[in-house]
Amino acid sequence: MINKSLSFSPANISHIFAITIFFIFGILWHATGYSLLAPATLAAALIIATVAIPKVATKNIVIVALTAIAFFSGNLRYAQQLHMQKHFFAQTNNKTFDIKATVQDIQKTEGKITPFCTTLYIKKIRESKHKISWKKLGKTIQIYTFKPLKLQVADKVKVKNITFKKPKNEEFAAYLIKKNIAATLFESNLSYKILYRPNYSLKRWLYQKKQNILNSLKRKMSRKLFTIFASLFLGNKTICKKDVDKVKTKFKAWGILHLLARSGLHLILFLLICEFILRCVPLYFFIKQIIMILLSILYLALSWPSISFIRAFSVLLFYKACPLLNTKPDLIHIVATVCFAMLLYNPIQLFFLDFQLSFLLTFTLAIFSKIQIKRKRKYKINNK
Repeated sequence: MINKSLSFSPANISHIFAITIFFIFGILWHATGYSLLAPATLAAALIIATVAIPKVATKNIVIVALTAIAFFSGNLRYAQQLHMQKHFFAQTNNKTFDIKATVQDIQKTEGKITPFCTTLYIKKIRESKHKISWKKLGKTIQIYTFKPLKLQVADKVKVKNITFKKPKNEEFAAYLIKKNIAATLFESNLSYKILYRPNYSLKRWLYQKKQNILNSLKRKMSRKLFTIFASLFLGNKTICKKDVDKVKTKFKAWGILHLLARSGLHLILFLLICEFILRCVPLYFFIKQIIMILLSILYLALSWPSISFIRAFSVLLFYKACPLLNTKPDLIHIVATVCFAMLLYNPIQLFFLDFQLSFLLTFTLAIFSKIQIKRKRKYKINNK
């Protein structure tokens, strides 16, 4: 029996879907410079929602309140995100600082003049000239260098005399905000000192495992096969960037470039293989679902996820969790929830093509699927 109190009813679906849509309207309102179009649309939609739904008046008021809150929350969240980046450069632009930071990631991109990229999470900062007391910051930066730095993931370091510069290109500035990166720096001779290297770090262990997997596959596969496998199933497009670009050019000529995008398809293929193997193992359904969830999390941790992959993973997690909670899953409700959560965390994603295509296509398929299911049910009822 399905627990009705937890089931995703059509009313609940419309609520979460409406909240997500109005949250998006709020983001767009701020992005368009507070034009009158968005408030007018909001007012019209709220009036329609209040009049059209033949329910109890108090419930209509709740719906109106939730959608209005979602609209202005979207506006405020996007404004906050832009303000944080603007405030950071207002204090640091064209100034030289010393920083204390933790190494988050180390990458090498083939074909670049400065191929080595070190991602640092700045915990404390001070101006190099004045040597005033350290201030807390909490920002992520990327430093590109000609040679690899003698650093490991999770190292705590002190870096001297780095100069922050505000990006002149607005599109690149928006891209940095999307990636949660405060600034990118290019240093020919970086002055740094390792303050502390922990004996054990989960983040460093995962980083080393990912590198070991890449190196092992590179030895066992041909260069072309490794390029496609690393890009599609592991999501790493930097290790063989030249080869990836060549493959993209060929796929572009045939109009099938979308097949190279790492999406839910690759996650489904991975899970189908796991599910096929688990069929041969005599375990309860509950345990098999937990194993599938754990394998999905492990796959996510040992790869380089994209927007579409995270969306597919989150939807899958909901789908697998619903039967365990004795709840009937609904794709529209799940996708709307994931979309709202991702925009709440990072609203500027709305203006990037990967996010738009990923969720627009998923919403379209979910709505189409729901319509088809309803038609089949009506057909069965009418033919009884």
